[in-house]
Amino acid sequence: MNVYDFNPEFPSERWPEHWADLKRRNSYTIESQHTAKDGRTIPVEVTVNHLEFGGREYCVSFVRDITERRKVERMKNEFVSVVSHELRTPLTSLRG
Repeated sequence: MNVYDFNPEFPSERWPEHWADLKRRNSYTIESQHTAKDGRTIPVEVTVNHLEFGGREYCVSFVRDITERRKVERMKNEFVSVVSHELRTPLTSLRG
């Protein structure tokens, strides 16, 4: 697959700049949204690597569905918010 399979709207004139940046950094990870084959939009983590093998250069990407990670993070944030509120209310009374 190529970059256009993942993002058909990627501007082709940006590819040389993108490739140079990847070679300089060697690897990077970003979070993005992708459309699954069934039309759903899902959050993904994309890890992009620059590799040299047999005298040729390659761009290798790993795309990971992070839907569950997002759900867990949301639950954790809600829990921390509730606990913070529940602790702050009596402490404010005691301080007063």
